[in-house]
Amino acid sequence: MKHKKILLALSVGIAALVVGAFVWWRYVQITSAPPPAQLAIIIDASSSMQRDCIAVQNIARRAVSMTGVKSGSTLTIIRTGDEATKLEPQLVFQDAIPGPVGAGPFSGHRRAQIAGNSFANRAKSACADIDRTNQSPIVKAVRRGLAHLSGLGCTRESGCLLVVISDLQDNDELAPTRRNAKAPAVLDNTGIRVALCGFSGTVQDGSAGNTDALLATWKGLFVEPVKFAPFCGEAILAEVQTNTQRRLMTYSPNDHNGQSSTHGPDLAEPLLNFSAVDPYTLGMSWEGTAIFGAPGTGKSTTSGKALAYAFLKTPMMGGLVLTAKAEETRNWIEYAKACGREKDLIIFNSEGGHVFDGLWYEANRPGRGAGDIESIIDLFSTLLSIGKTHAGMSSDRFWELAAEQLMRNVIVLLALSGEPLSITNMSRVVQSLPSRPGEFEEQGWQSESYCAKLIRSIEARKDTLTPEQWGDLDMATQYAFKRWPGLDERPRSSIEMTFSGMCDKFLFNPLNRIFCSGKCSFLPEQTTHQGKIVIVDFPMLEYGHEIGRLINCLIKLIFQRAWLRRDLSQSPNPCFLFQDEFQYFVTKRDNAFQQTCRSARVAVVCLTQNILNLSEELGEQQPGSKTKSFCANLATKIFHQQSCPDTNAYAADLIGKQYRYLDSFNSDAQGGASVGAAQQLVYNVEPIAFSQLTKPDSVSPISTAIVYQGGKAFNATVTNERPQGSNYLTVAFSRDV
Repeated sequence: MKHKKILLALSVGIAALVVGAFVWWRYVQITSAPPPAQLAIIIDASSSMQRDCIAVQNIARRAVSMTGVKSGSTLTIIRTGDEATKLEPQLVFQDAIPGPVGAGPFSGHRRAQIAGNSFANRAKSACADIDRTNQSPIVKAVRRGLAHLSGLGCTRESGCLLVVISDLQDNDELAPTRRNAKAPAVLDNTGIRVALCGFSGTVQDGSAGNTDALLATWKGLFVEPVKFAPFCGEAILAEVQTNTQRRLMTYSPNDHNGQSSTHGPDLAEPLLNFSAVDPYTLGMSWEGTAIFGAPGTGKSTTSGKALAYAFLKTPMMGGLVLTAKAEETRNWIEYAKACGREKDLIIFNSEGGHVFDGLWYEANRPGRGAGDIESIIDLFSTLLSIGKTHAGMSSDRFWELAAEQLMRNVIVLLALSGEPLSITNMSRVVQSLPSRPGEFEEQGWQSESYCAKLIRSIEARKDTLTPEQWGDLDMATQYAFKRWPGLDERPRSSIEMTFSGMCDKFLFNPLNRIFCSGKCSFLPEQTTHQGKIVIVDFPMLEYGHEIGRLINCLIKLIFQRAWLRRDLSQSPNPCFLFQDEFQYFVTKRDNAFQQTCRSARVAVVCLTQNILNLSEELGEQQPGSKTKSFCANLATKIFHQQSCPDTNAYAADLIGKQYRYLDSFNSDAQGGASVGAAQQLVYNVEPIAFSQLTKPDSVSPISTAIVYQGGKAFNATVTNERPQGSNYLTVAFSRDV
């Protein structure tokens, strides 16, 4: 009995020690754990800001998976003030963030999903109920948001986040009229992550002038570094390292030092399958794709359609679609609806209300090189070369250089005078230049010429010019007053016509309204940051060959330049460029773009009937170095049924030849005969085979094609007898994707 009492006492003692240790462990855990994560959203209620309550809903939905969210975590929405509140910000929503879903079969995923959706919908409703105002006291609202989070106990370890959805155009503490006043007090964001998003509208409408300067001003207000994103959405929560990592679309002014913790898309991700064991992957798409086929062979409705569906089904993959035929826009709208991407479409045409001033975009876009004269001249020079079939003759180069010289001096005069850079203004300057020596001194020219007006504007601000600007002005006036009027009338007229012939198309409506408005209603960055698909709905068969071609190529060139200069650490999403009837859209910059676009994650697809179409547009009577060089930079080539011997020979040469034993039979006049075999170098696929491929008709939707991928051996062609496989594959594409 005595032993039992001793054992019982020991058991009770051990149990007490265990309970005490557990209580102590919990006490230490609770007291040492960081405060719960908090999320606050500042909403700019000004009328200049494009309201995006869907972004608020997405952010609220994703808040559930934020690192640090637990009991006590809240979402707070604060709106900027107005006259009624004496510019003081107002709290319009505060609610507990639903707890994260646990693991295991009984973790309540369905209940948690319902709770999360309800929470996000309430946040969206609160956003939608905010009234518009003409006031933009954004700095005050940010200061209130930081104070609110600090009051909730936020520390560096808790992972609190303040999201500011605003165009950043504060008309209170950062108003231009206050430039000489005391600078706003520093915004203390110590231990609180801050992300400012939604300033894409500022980039588009041009109302803030230099976007880089605006963002630099905001950057200087904070104690600790902040992040900028031109567009808002749930991906902004990657800034606090959510449990499920998402891509963060950041933008850092000037130096692009913004960092992202994301990893790029998977290059091995299959987009479609050429066979059960031969996928066409995302990485392959970035190496370029060319599709050849005679009219009626189904290149657009089979293989082209398959690629379109593959891109549209890839999440966040935006792109640009050029159109030569009217039905292409209708087809892409149907494709997007079938893939659930119709909300991502931007249809750019004369009826939809969209505008895109390419010159204004190049002069005001964020980042290094914005407004660079030579960059703008290169854009114009490329546009001037569209449709010219010269092969680099010296006389042609003379006119190109002369037109570039004219543009360079015109742009300098406009820039120094402070006048907007537009096609309309450039044309006005060219037409008003003195046409004979000494005319610039005449009273009539000085009182009526637009060029003279620019000179007077420059004189009025001469005290503000830097030494470099004085040097530019001296060169420009020397050209305008001496070199230009000193030219012989015939070459001067030719140079002027080279420039004005292209500009004249944009001086009249609706093109003047659409392309010379001084603003952009959409941006190239939306294809990489938001996954938008821009369709250039100016088909040549409806708008005329030259104007339709010029518009498509203008948009294409600006998008290509934007894609190449983007920082993948900030916008890692892939994008595509789809060009049916590519021969109409080829420019002298396409080959250079194709050589480097893989690193920019751009999938280029070019569809054309035959290789002669390209050689003609590139100024070659027969496919030569330019044509073959460009085609060589498109790794995947799909050859449908073909009636062009040159294209068939090109395809056969591409696939290659090998030595084979061919039977031979000889006979002589005496009736003797012999049979033998000789080794000869022959085509792996004879040129005639490409003319014998099947094409779709009213009975069959199938179009067969031979696919070549830069010498890659296709897995489906590997056999015991031929373990090395073949570098080509016959594929059946269907209209019924």
